[in-house]
Amino acid sequence: MANIFLSHAWADLPTAQALENRLLDKGHKTRIPLGTAVAGNWRTKYAKALAAADALVVLITNASLQSKNVLGEIGAARVLEQLRGMLLLPVLTDDIGIPEFLSDIYCFRLTRSDQVDTLVEELDKAIVDNIKLIPRIFISHRHKDEPIVAALAALIEQAFYVDRRHSLHVGATLHAHSRRANFRPSTNGDRGGGIGNRCPQPGHFGIQLCAL
Repeated sequence: MANIFLSHAWADLPTAQALENRLLDKGHKTRIPLGTAVAGNWRTKYAKALAAADALVVLITNASLQSKNVLGEIGAARVLEQLRGMLLLPVLTDDIGIPEFLSDIYCFRLTRSDQVDTLVEELDKAIVDNIKLIPRIFISHRHKDEPIVAALAALIEQAFYVDRRHSLHVGATLHAHSRRANFRPSTNGDRGGGIGNRCPQPGHFGIQLCAL
């Protein structure tokens, strides 16, 4: 299912964890479990987790509206929304009104703790209805092994058409021509197996299978 980034203020951690647990039960994934102590450069790791997410679920509370981290994550998600279609799912709590910077986004509401299950059903439906999950293949290799990788790519091309007009560096989007499926081109590559928006670095051959 979808890779989800859940943004919240520290004061709202229990509510966020309740949402996380139920979304995991639905088969979705989170890259960094809530409440986990992130060793090393935590800011960079959270930024990478957000960049790799299919959807941002953000709790909008009085505390989160004062949080620079939460507001920054919303801003980053708005950029990713434009670049590659990240789904932004704000959840308003209590009597919080819709902030001006989210006035063009559909907002969900959670007013009581016993509404979490209903809310998760709504979030899950929104994710399933709006996100086209994209399987990806990445061949990581050393420069000297490029002939082997090229041969492997040639085998894959026997079943898929590679539209190189939409490729950057060594990224490629495959369009199946031998199966009953349509595929959409992507202008973006990725590296390391994540769902991101960056082009692979030299030494990585990216293939994105985009089933509609």
